[in-house]
Amino acid sequence: MDGLRYGRHSEIMSLIPVPRCCEASQKYPAIAFAVDYEDDDSHKAPGVWTIARNEDLCSVQALRDRTYYQHRPAPKFCPYCGTALPTMVRKKPVPKNVCRVRDGGYYCATCKERLNACMCDPLSSAFEPASE
Repeated sequence: MDGLRYGRHSEIMSLIPVPRCCEASQKYPAIAFAVDYEDDDSHKAPGVWTIARNEDLCSVQALRDRTYYQHRPAPKFCPYCGTALPTMVRKKPVPKNVCRVRDGGYYCATCKERLNACMCDPLSSAFEPASE
């Protein structure tokens, strides 16, 4: 069972958008696209590019200062090649298997599981680079 779960988590991680400007940004992702769902529906929340972070260091920093999460710098370019990050837009239509959180709840509205056990596609997988 653990092999299946690990495989699915690997698939989920591959669905999270990362810059595609160079090989290093894909092989060693330091920046990823994420969606914070503070609204009443996660499918209305905007997404932002974020800097990858060590969860252990984040939890220590959060104990010191809760505003740490609100004041993280937003990346503007790829740290490997310097290319500007693309503008991301929501896919139309939104894929049916994307996790959906409503009313700030603890359950996924797509699969009806608790969020910590949800195996749906991540919220950020509903976004794609805007065509220019």
